[in-house]
Amino acid sequence: MAESYPDRRVQRSATGSSILGGIGQRLTSLSLQRKPTQDIADDQRGPPGLRTLTDPRDPFVELIFVHGWRGGSRSTWTCNNDMSTFWPLWLADERDFDHVRIHTFGYDADFMDRRVSGGNINDFGILLMEALVNGNPFKRDVNVRGLVLFNLAKQNPGYLEVSQRFHTVLFLATPHRGADNNIMLNNILRASAAPGPRGYSGDLEPNSAAFENINENFLHSYHGTRLWSFYETIPTLANTNELVVDRHLATLGLPEERPVPLTANHCGVCRFTTSSDPSYHNIRDALASSVEEILEELLNPEKVEDQMRILAEYLCTSESEDEELSNIEVVPGSCEWLLQKESFIEWRDSQADSVQAQPEPLSRIRSITGGASYRSDHRKSPRFFWLSGPPGTGKSVLSAHVVRHLHNRDCSFYFLKHSDKSKQNLNGLLRSIAFQMARRDVSLRQSLLTMRQEEGLTAETNDIRVLWKQLFVQRVLRSDFQQRQYWVIDALDECHSGYELVPLLAKISEHLPLSIFLTSRWDHNLEKMLGKLPIVAEQINIRDTLGDIRLCLEASQEDFPVDEPAEVEELIEKLVLKSRGSFLWTRLILQKLENSWTDAAVDEVLADVPDGMNQLYTRILTEMSQQPNKELARSILRWIICAARPLTILEMQEAIRLDIGQRVPKMERMIERVCGQLVVIDNHGKIQLTHDTVRDFLLSEDLDSEFSIDKAEAHGHLADICLRYLIAEHIKAQAPRRSQTPLLDTNMSGFQEYANLFFSEHVVKSPPTALDIPTNGLEKFLETSVLSWIEYIARSKDLSSLTQTAKNFKSYVERRVDYQAPLSPGMKAVQDWAVDLIRLVTVFGRPLLYDPSAIHRIIPPLCPRTSILFRRFGNPPLGLEVAGLSFKEWSDKIAQVSFPEDHTLALACCERRYGLGLRSGYTILYHPSTCQETLRVYHGEQVKQLVFATANDWVVMSGKERMSMWNYEFGQNIWTTELSHELLALTLTDDDSTILAATKAGEVVFWNMADGEILERLSWHNNQRGTRTRPPLPQQAHISSELNLLVLIYRNQPLTLYDLGDIRRPRYIPTQATVSAVAFNPALTMLAVAFWDGELCTIGTWDLQKIISINANASHLAATTDGKTLIVGTNSGGIQIHDFDTLSLIHTIKESDAEIMAMMFTSNGLRFMDIRRQEFNVWEPSALVRRKDHDDSTSEGQTSFSTAPSQLVQAYTGAEDPLITACVADHTGEHIFCGKEDGAVAVYETTKGKLVKHLYGHIRTAVTLIDWNSNGETLVSCDTSSRILVHKIKLVQTRSTAGYRETWQAQLILEHRVESAAVLQIILSVDGEYLLVSTSTSDYVWRLDGKILLSHEHSQSKQARAPSQKWTTHPRHKRRIFGIDDMYTKIIEWQRDNDSTPVLSSVAADANSRADYESRDAGVHFAKIGDDLRVAYDKNPSSRPLIWTAPPASTSMTTATAGALTQFHAIAPKIKTIIGMYRSQLIFLGTDGWMSSMRLDEAGQDIPHSRLFPLPPCWQSASRHLIALVTVKGDVVIVKDEELAIVKRGLIV
Repeated sequence: MAESYPDRRVQRSATGSSILGGIGQRLTSLSLQRKPTQDIADDQRGPPGLRTLTDPRDPFVELIFVHGWRGGSRSTWTCNNDMSTFWPLWLADERDFDHVRIHTFGYDADFMDRRVSGGNINDFGILLMEALVNGNPFKRDVNVRGLVLFNLAKQNPGYLEVSQRFHTVLFLATPHRGADNNIMLNNILRASAAPGPRGYSGDLEPNSAAFENINENFLHSYHGTRLWSFYETIPTLANTNELVVDRHLATLGLPEERPVPLTANHCGVCRFTTSSDPSYHNIRDALASSVEEILEELLNPEKVEDQMRILAEYLCTSESEDEELSNIEVVPGSCEWLLQKESFIEWRDSQADSVQAQPEPLSRIRSITGGASYRSDHRKSPRFFWLSGPPGTGKSVLSAHVVRHLHNRDCSFYFLKHSDKSKQNLNGLLRSIAFQMARRDVSLRQSLLTMRQEEGLTAETNDIRVLWKQLFVQRVLRSDFQQRQYWVIDALDECHSGYELVPLLAKISEHLPLSIFLTSRWDHNLEKMLGKLPIVAEQINIRDTLGDIRLCLEASQEDFPVDEPAEVEELIEKLVLKSRGSFLWTRLILQKLENSWTDAAVDEVLADVPDGMNQLYTRILTEMSQQPNKELARSILRWIICAARPLTILEMQEAIRLDIGQRVPKMERMIERVCGQLVVIDNHGKIQLTHDTVRDFLLSEDLDSEFSIDKAEAHGHLADICLRYLIAEHIKAQAPRRSQTPLLDTNMSGFQEYANLFFSEHVVKSPPTALDIPTNGLEKFLETSVLSWIEYIARSKDLSSLTQTAKNFKSYVERRVDYQAPLSPGMKAVQDWAVDLIRLVTVFGRPLLYDPSAIHRIIPPLCPRTSILFRRFGNPPLGLEVAGLSFKEWSDKIAQVSFPEDHTLALACCERRYGLGLRSGYTILYHPSTCQETLRVYHGEQVKQLVFATANDWVVMSGKERMSMWNYEFGQNIWTTELSHELLALTLTDDDSTILAATKAGEVVFWNMADGEILERLSWHNNQRGTRTRPPLPQQAHISSELNLLVLIYRNQPLTLYDLGDIRRPRYIPTQATVSAVAFNPALTMLAVAFWDGELCTIGTWDLQKIISINANASHLAATTDGKTLIVGTNSGGIQIHDFDTLSLIHTIKESDAEIMAMMFTSNGLRFMDIRRQEFNVWEPSALVRRKDHDDSTSEGQTSFSTAPSQLVQAYTGAEDPLITACVADHTGEHIFCGKEDGAVAVYETTKGKLVKHLYGHIRTAVTLIDWNSNGETLVSCDTSSRILVHKIKLVQTRSTAGYRETWQAQLILEHRVESAAVLQIILSVDGEYLLVSTSTSDYVWRLDGKILLSHEHSQSKQARAPSQKWTTHPRHKRRIFGIDDMYTKIIEWQRDNDSTPVLSSVAADANSRADYESRDAGVHFAKIGDDLRVAYDKNPSSRPLIWTAPPASTSMTTATAGALTQFHAIAPKIKTIIGMYRSQLIFLGTDGWMSSMRLDEAGQDIPHSRLFPLPPCWQSASRHLIALVTVKGDVVIVKDEELAIVKRGLIV
């Protein structure tokens, strides 16, 4: 049995606070515990903690009152303890505050109470921020902005998510710089018997460290927040003119701040006797103006529509469901039988008035372990209503009627349609439901807009499980709905993957107020799945529909060919009886009767009316065959049945013209005459079949009719039409133009959009045996029009069509190879394009969206040499050229990080981070988009288990003795708990409520994720009671919370499975060999199991029987979320990609023999990662982009590029050259000097970027710094040991048998090691006479013979800022070196005489002449030096400041300086790294990934920066800062691992 776990140990926060015990408590109980003071009772001062005063029905604004020193949550805002003057409640009666929820926050700020230890300002701020983060109103309205009245909100960067919601901060006589009286106060307290000075009292001294801290943080975080500072104007104490907090102390002096005087003393700024007090009016009006601004943003119809347009584009959906609803007409009085059923009423009204509540922790565990009956609890309140019925019985009409019936409630709906490829899948359904809910719910709308900003939706098209997790689990289902939500989903049977939806719906918390209405044909498997849920199931029968059919006929009797009431009634009766409950049959017969004008014609129709739909369709086709225009009819039917979506009238007109060469000006009338009753035009001009049964009938192989359709041949015919059209249109559009000018006129043709988006859907479905069509057209298209097509797709702002086309090309080639082997050159080109289109999206997706025309001249040269993009388009005349790189192919490996001094032990990933656990105790996190390190936290012991939360920014890690949870966005430890036994496996529930782990004690332990407290322990050794032998320890344990399974692997024993619902009863899989690896596949409810004898098999979890078995020699396994793909890590270090269902091999990656320690997929299944002791690898093989067998859908939705751009990194071969760690260009731009990690210093030429010669070397230590001076031909370098070498470098001519040649020579002139401090920078003076060496503690100026001419030691505060100081030179000032930081500009200057001693002087930085921008990932600064110099620098340690002379101004110097500062303020947030200067241009890498330029002359102030070319992410190391420069020739040089990427003509593209 396991020992009991010790109590949880709460860690201090990053600020040192120890009062975080309330982190998981609810608002109503979160408070700072203290005893009442002797001064004012608690009930007078007010309750501590965060308390809600008012809670309106639709709260869109949060207003929080926070008191000050010695105040209280009630007493501060009340005059003389009279509750009628508690003015926060006055606001509730003001009309402007109808949508404002008002709170107070109280804390212990009483310096006179010696019984309570004093906290500091940070402690109180953290307590409030924790309440905001964890309190119910703020949890629910994650993105609703708030109005906050307190002075600590933004001092702690750990609460960025909350602080970003702050719209306005009002300060009421808040001493921003400290109050002088506090020094006197503390002295009095020290000399008296009163309690000692409290911690926060010291914080309030003028210029105290606390205030410096707060002000510094606030200056970096207040941007975008409205600031009001109210200050007193009347002295508080009698007989004195001094103010407690005067204007100087009460204001921040920020440009956006609005200082407002109040006619009141210090106490009167927040206490009012009546609501007519002018000071109250001033504060109320300020609050009201911000409330109005917030409501304008949230509720203004125009802004709401703008937001919905943004979301429609992001979710790739629209208001199309309203169009579908409007197409369905319901006869008044019909369908009422459904609404009157008791089962429907029970479903509709169940828990209608319930309030959403979160389940208690133990109840969540019971739902996992099966401790409670789920179904029995729900029979009283069914969530699901399933209506089933045969085709044509009016299910869609009934769904529409239910939607209209629920119009006064929050109802979202979706009509699945087999006739529309875009509406055949759950992808469109889920996106549309979320979109509709966001239109009604403000908080959800804001949440989805935030998701867009964070690029949180990365699910691949049709990966429903990931889409559900990202969109619904993490966003939609976390909203706090004010009333019950209804979903109406029609025709689930017409969805290809409809079965996948049911398990997802089953996981929705029973506490969420949601009811779901489903319709479909009856299906046994669907009935079995739905039967496990709280459901009401009804089937449509003839009795239900006959009455509605009669109503439909009665409503149409005016169109009957008979007039007499008796005859009308007789006709209705006949039709009702013959209809057999089919609305479709009835509608078609009515159409035939409309054309009968005589009694004989009516009798003929009634006599010959067939009873079944097929007989009726046959009769219609017979009549069509007897009419003219049969070719026109065949063309229309072919397009309707095979089109990827319904065509509009304009599109059909163009399609017919291209198909049969006929122009049809009046499409509506023609369709009625030519296509009989099989085709209809809906209310929105889309042409569709009357019913999906028409499609089945016309495609039937048994149909003997000239109108029957061979689907494959029809697709081939349509593919040829689309390709011919695209070739003609794209060639026609070719013309010289500017880069941003659209290549194609978006109004060129009504058929243009369809052909561009869906031509490949027809190609992939065309007959594989057709050798000419569409192959010839496809090859010609790829030769002449592919780049124009790519540009068109990019201009549509949705690149998923490129990915889907790549899938279709790949599938088409695979089918063709069976009939034509080997592949023709044309088919090989199609195969190559299938690869390049995928890579184009993943590598260059964002640049392509910004500038679609970049596909013509910018992107192809950046592609690998053997890619078809480069082979055909990579050498445009006078275009971009890349030299120096050796990679030739798209690499499967996109990133690699090495740990030569450490070992990797654990691996995890989520949408926003990748994570590694190391033996050293560190956990390192990486950003998916760049694979660059974002955070490093210390766990305190080896990190053996690592897992990310689903919907929160949390990561849980464990070692041998402890487990901890951190906020990975800010690196803050939330809690740490001790473990008595090491964990074998660790996982979390999808709702982020519970941690599950298997331990070495033989237990499954459940922890509350909020605080780390144990909820329950279950032992799997209970079934072995009575045995005397000690239970064996499993070698591995694996937990799947989705499958509710625990799998244990023992040496030489059967594989053991436990159902978490009944852990006492194990199940076994007999094996001949020990299991080496296991992978869960919840999507298919299967396992993949590998054995040490080499066998790999799949096993069904339902019966534990082997399904398929192969030999794979696997040591590690991982499966994609959608269940399609399995990766296998072999014992030799190789990787295999298999189809999970068949275990067929798809792709093989040959890798080094380094042992794989762990593998896992990213959530969208397009990447996987592995760790190999001292390596972390990220892989993105194109083989992972796979087309589903039933993937007839269009590819709406986000594609993989938004997850992370792929990188062109060669696979690791085990013998890499040393990395380049520093570089500098010579004065001609012809050569680059590079230092390497092995200590070598070499020279490269810039023509081809190749190594010329190794010049000299440091002793096996990496070169960190290097500088060149042309005047003295001097090269200086420094290594990690602070050893500095200075050489004379010359290019000399030497004579050989082959003649004269140039060679480089290096002569050592100085060698010196700097002791006791790391060298941060080395710079040679312009005249080449002196060397500046800057360390973390001192700055030195050396003569090149080693003599120190100047030594300046940094002050202690300066040493803390040393990394931010940077030195540089200016060509015009040959005897000056400039040192720049945020506080001073230092100048080291000397005279012409060599014996003169350099002199150091400094000038304080002028805040009004600077533009500074700091973020977590970048820091950019622009400053003015003297009258005519400007400087720009960043925090990249590989870059140096750039100084230039301000250009002559046409206006006054003051005006010119102001204009330059405005320009710099605007550009600073867009700069990631400064690269260099070229002529009058500043070259930089933008935060958008583009290499960009900004003009520095006066004209440039009116010109926005120019994007030049995108930097492939692989050119940036995952673990190093970017090393790059610009030569005097205009070449941009970027260090890429051990090579140089030299971009030529990049500054003039």
